[in-house]
Amino acid sequence: FLRHTNALKKTSQLMASAQIPGDLVHYANVASQIRDGWTLKQAERALEALQRAETAQGGRDYYGAIRRIRKQILANIDAQWLPELKAHIESRRPAPQIIPPMSATGSSTRSTPWKMEDFDLGFQSGSRNSLMGKAAFSQAGCIHCHRQGGEGGDLGPDLSQLGRRMDRRAILESIIHPSKVIDEKYQLTNLTLRDDTELSGLVIREDSRTLRLAAGTWGDMESDVAVADIERRQLSEISPMPEGLLDGLGREQILDLLSFLETVPAAQ
Repeated sequence: FLRHTNALKKTSQLMASAQIPGDLVHYANVASQIRDGWTLKQAERALEALQRAETAQGGRDYYGAIRRIRKQILANIDAQWLPELKAHIESRRPAPQIIPPMSATGSSTRSTPWKMEDFDLGFQSGSRNSLMGKAAFSQAGCIHCHRQGGEGGDLGPDLSQLGRRMDRRAILESIIHPSKVIDEKYQLTNLTLRDDTELSGLVIREDSRTLRLAAGTWGDMESDVAVADIERRQLSEISPMPEGLLDGLGREQILDLLSFLETVPAAQ
């Protein structure tokens, strides 16, 4: 099928009409395997399909697959189109919601960590400031690793459905004590190599010969390790999510953040 002269044309038409995120990813993946014969319009359509799929809820592997497909498509097309394609895709991004600046009285310079007993969690749903909660989501660094409502990173679990899985007390506890319960899909792996080098990170890819680790504060440092060089391997009991993320926020900001996190976006 991929060698047929009309394969790219037909796949491009399917991408234009597809609505389900899984279909968008599938058709874009099929197109990415066609090396030659691309037109600018077909490249735009493929990148648009991935952009639409990226707004859906998914795990780290889902967003990682989208990045790999996009990279392959960009490698297939004429490099001269890249500036125009970038401008086209950027023009289709939804306008960012304006977030009010943090007030001086809302922030915190606490010398001691927040504790569960510091908070009254009896507020009514919908009574808090959602925009300030979204701002706190960014200020605390949550957005670098987690997605909420189609925005954010993919190193940690997608939080768009968090309010259906956990109540606000459990949400707060998971932030204050991140190592109490660790999702095994996001658990760090500690490696000791034969030359006594010690490494730690998330295993994002592995085969019989090579293991790829994502490390760094935001998982932005990737390294390949030869399986034959590994002397010892064990899962870490420490969450990749650091403690103290809330200590730069004030009490009201944290309550707004909890309200933001427990609210399931309407699109979900």
